[in-house]
Amino acid sequence: MKYFITHHLNSEEKEKYTKEGLFVYDLRDDDFGEDIASIEKSVLVNRIGSIITDEEIIFSDKPEEQYYEYLPFIKKNICVQDINDLLRKDKQKTKEEKHKSKDWRER
Repeated sequence: MKYFITHHLNSEEKEKYTKEGLFVYDLRDDDFGEDIASIEKSVLVNRIGSIITDEEIIFSDKPEEQYYEYLPFIKKNICVQDINDLLRKDKQKTKEEKHKSKDWRER
C-alpha cells in the first residue's frame, strides 16, 4: 500500500480524493504532541493531519479497535512524496508492491 501524509483535509478535500479512487483518514497526535499515534476514520481531539492511501484500510468492528497504530503501519507500507504518485494513471503495481500491500497487517 502506498500512502501520503498531508495537512488535515476538510470534507470537500476528502470527497475530491475519494472520487479519484483514493482513501482518506485522519491522524491522531500522541498525548504529548510529539508524534503521530494512530490512523483513524475520523478524529475530533488531537487531530494532526490526514493520510491518503491507494488502498482501503479495513478497521475492526469493535469500537475500541477502530484505529491502526501509525508507526507499525508506516514500516510496512510505502510513503510517497507527492499526491500525484497515488493518482498516477498507471495503476499496475510491481510484484514487490503487491506483496507488501497484501501482507502489511501480518508483518
